[in-house]
Formats: sequence, structure tokens, C-alpha cells
Amino acid sequence: MTIINIDFTGGATRYFEPKPKTAEAYICRHRTLVVDDHLREVSCERCGKIVDAFDYLSGLANDEIKLFEQMARLRKEKDELIQRVEALQREERNLKARLKTANKKAVKAPPKPAALATKDKQSCLDEIKQKLGK
Repeated sequence: MTIINIDFTGGATRYFEPKPKTAEAYICRHRTLVVDDHLREVSCERCGKIVDAFDYLSGLANDEIKLFEQMARLRKEKDELIQRVEALQREERNLKARLKTANKKAVKAPPKPAALATKDKQSCLDEIKQKLGK
């Protein structure tokens, strides 16, 4: 038995006690129904079986509850994804700034003379002494 409390202002809650399913429930799910105002009956358009109006309304209410729950899950997932995107954008800005700073430092650093790279220490010291006049 399912007891459903519907609040048409945006929410619904349900209390569920499962009913055993019959073999008929698996044959036709009565998705397309015809409402006869004159006879005050609800019947399945596919199989012609008369369906209890309360069961039909109960099914609609259950579907609505599932939709509300799914919307809440999707909103929560959307908020989490927005936060992840914002974090990635912050990280991207920080990395760009670090790269820019590193490029500026690389440009400011004087290049090593080719002579220092190929000569040994003693020959470099001798060259400096000659330039200083000692």
C-alpha cells in the first residue's frame, strides 16, 4: 500500500508498503488511458481493461514524486559541476600567471657567455686577471 501526501506548491512525500505484483501487471502497464465522463470510468486504450481511477492517480503521484527527486538530484549535481568548473578556471588563471612570471624571470636572467660554458675555471680566471690588468 502506498500513502502519498501531495503538496501542489512544489513538493510531495510518500510512504511505501510494497504490494505483491501479479502476472497481469507485466502484460499491459495501462500507459494510455481513456477517461469516460459519462460512465465515470477510466479504461486502458490498449487492452480495454477498466482501471481503478485511484490507482491511476496514485501512479501519476508516484511519477511526480520521482520527478521531484530526480530534479533535486540534478540540481545538486549541477551545483557540484559549477563548483568544479570554477575551481578549474581558478587553477587555469593561477597557472597562466605562474607561467607569465616564469617567462619574465627567464627573460631578465643574463645569458651565460659562451666562453664560460666551454672553458675551464682556471682559464676563465686568467682571462679576468688580464682584463683587470693584473
